[in-house]
Amino acid sequence: MNKTFAGGLLLQIAAQQQRENEARQAEIAEIRQRQEESDKRFEVLLSEVRYLIRQIKPGD
Repeated sequence: MNKTFAGGLLLQIAAQQQRENEARQAEIAEIRQRQEESDKRFEVLLSEVRYLIRQIKPGD
């Protein structure tokens, strides 16, 4: 294997790894965004449940 071929191969591998890393980072950002949205929906639901619990009067 000559140096030029090996160097080119290393560059290709590095470029592929960079693309894969960027794809993973985009995926992680998307997961975080979905988790944030899910957390917000949960907080709204929890707030509504707490409100309903406060509305229940003993003896009803």
